Amino acid sequence: MINNLKDTIIEKEKEIAQIKEQLANMPDSETVKKFTHHYFEYYAKDPAIMYGSTFYGLVLMQNPADMWMMQEIITKIRPDFIIETGTFAGGAALYYATILKQVNNKGKVITIDIEPKPRMYNTNILKKENDLLYNTVKEISDNYIEFIISNSVDPALIERLKEQTKNKKVLVTLDSCHSYEHVLNEINLYSQLVSPGSYLIVQDTFLDDKKEWVEKYAACPGYKIKGGPGKAVSEFLRGNSDFKVDKSRERFLFTFYPSGYLKKVIKEK
Repeated sequence: MINNLKDTIIEKEKEIAQIKEQLANMPDSETVKKFTHHYFEYYAKDPAIMYGSTFYGLVLMQNPADMWMMQEIITKIRPDFIIETGTFAGGAALYYATILKQVNNKGKVITIDIEPKPRMYNTNILKKENDLLYNTVKEISDNYIEFIISNSVDPALIERLKEQTKNKKVLVTLDSCHSYEHVLNEINLYSQLVSPGSYLIVQDTFLDDKKEWVEKYAACPGYKIKGGPGKAVSEFLRGNSDFKVDKSRERFLFTFYPSGYLKKVIKEK
């Protein structure tokens, strides 16, 4: 009976490996792209929809399929640190921390934003409207999240993070300014912190699909070269063999991070 179970497990593992191989070579689908565009345009035109998506009462402006994939990655990697650039209202950091707490209760989310007001406003609203839920959020935040107010590419911050995460398992997700120049700078800096086998996740790479989206959502003060996260990822991968696009993380087809799930290669010694 035990041998039969082992054989079944081996067969299932082979099936999963075949599926992953197929997904890795999955062609781009115009149908999927059209739906993603339709969804985003519907989502972005109405603030009630955009800001109405929440996690434990905090605004979480994310594609639900990508959030499901994030929990799979966190569960598999069980990182000591998850570094997020772009805190905004704090919903994503709270989501990551809630998952991380279950798989590595000594882990921590480090989230970075130059502007703390959206998070403070959102948290204060939650406190007024739902004190019980606020206490739950506060407990998770106090124990599993470190909030840093800083420009994500500040050299002093990067040195601090290098020291803090030294010899630890690190997962990084980038969601701050979406300008090509800023994102490329972030990728070059934060890729150094990612552990072999873990991920550097570049969010909202789909913005490069349309010129008007780049101009509206990826134009940050001080940057001159037009482009968004997708362009930055392409540029980075041209000169870097340490990371590969993991297309298996796009198996739900619906994603805001096409070619943005970058897995760090484990090199044989």
